[in-house]
Amino acid sequence: MIRKWTENEKEFLRKNYKDMPIQTIAEKLDRSFQAINTYACKLRLKRSEAYILKQKAELLRNSRKHQFKKGNIPHNLGVQMPLEIKEKIKHTFFPK
Repeated sequence: MIRKWTENEKEFLRKNYKDMPIQTIAEKLDRSFQAINTYACKLRLKRSEAYILKQKAELLRNSRKHQFKKGNIPHNLGVQMPLEIKEKIKHTFFPK
């Protein structure tokens, strides 16, 4: 059953959507992530520039966790590819 939005919920969403994660808003209002997103779109609410920059910085920080550290040696360094496999995938190599 779909619950109607109360004035208090609408006001909370208007005040906090700019700088608060959607998941946190959803927990506080006891609504789904999708419901918050949909209603914020309906109200034409936008994220603040500071919040967007903070999210981008966090994404960059987290993406570096999966990079090789300086001095790390790959497990397959110096291992030759078997000739039968090399022939199968030869068409995918860059031209020399």
